[in-house]
Amino acid sequence: MPPPPPANTRGILVTDFDGTITNGDFFELVRARWPQVPDPWDQALAGVIPMREALRRIFAGAQGTQEEFLALCEKSGVGAETGDAFQRLQQAGWRIVVASAGCDFYIHHTLGRVGVQAEVVAHHGSFVEGQGLIMQPLEGTPFAHPRFGLNKAAVVRHFQATGLPVAFAGDGTPDLDSLLLLPPALRFATGWAADQLAARGEGFHCFERWPDIADMLLANETALR
Repeated sequence: MPPPPPANTRGILVTDFDGTITNGDFFELVRARWPQVPDPWDQALAGVIPMREALRRIFAGAQGTQEEFLALCEKSGVGAETGDAFQRLQQAGWRIVVASAGCDFYIHHTLGRVGVQAEVVAHHGSFVEGQGLIMQPLEGTPFAHPRFGLNKAAVVRHFQATGLPVAFAGDGTPDLDSLLLLPPALRFATGWAADQLAARGEGFHCFERWPDIADMLLANETALR
């Protein structure tokens, strides 16, 4: 059971990071900059290794400097409008939790560039020059997932236990179960996840840019009743 939230908390937004807050997956930028043979992502798609292991190998393959690695964050498409959206939601009483199968190292850096301090549930990691980004497995937590690394649906259920409205935003395969846990008014989807919900006839809010979510949440009082 999570601790009781502050009295002024209006709701909790759990959001994916890669492809949801950013324009695309950060690992794709790393993969293109430091290609590997065999390609870990191709191995994951073929079912040879789990996706969490593919990401670990991709990040560990970043054989450059930390400065080179973090420079890729500038290509993620996270700008001032994203920072403004975070701040507007937080000022309105929304608690924002970034839930990612990626690594907190580049997430905190990317958000920090636009003035955002947010809770992040993700793999811990640190950059070691000559060894790349060393991403630690999630251990000793009910949020671990054998394939994806992070069980985002478990994160959503954890915050639902507060009794507050919980919204979720996502775009990919690991996000679908989380979206289906929630009523349509609190589902925000783009990309593959949006296509899947539409194919199932499920209601949801479609968005193109993460700041759109802030506009919809702040305008939709009925979702909180």
